[in-house]
Amino acid sequence: MECQSQHASNRLPSSLLHLLSNTLILYHTVPYLPVSSLSALGATSRSFKEIIYETPHVFRYLNLSDVKSAKPKDGELWRNAQLDENLTEDEFYGGSP
Repeated sequence: MECQSQHASNRLPSSLLHLLSNTLILYHTVPYLPVSSLSALGATSRSFKEIIYETPHVFRYLNLSDVKSAKPKDGELWRNAQLDENLTEDEFYGGSP
């Protein structure tokens, strides 16, 4: 037991980059950070940028309820999507009928 505690005290503290490179830790930390913090963290270095922007599902739980432009005005976007039921997915997202 004493040997384990001595070994643990000799280790250096982990860097934030090292911790966040573990996707399990990253996925459990990201939902508590605002988007501005994620963007600022991604802007600090290439390594952080790679972790934040190239790891899948980092922005999975992005809360857009406070963003005014993310809310459709009177449901117009939903009505337009319903009118275009005959379009294929490629036509819908490509903008060509």
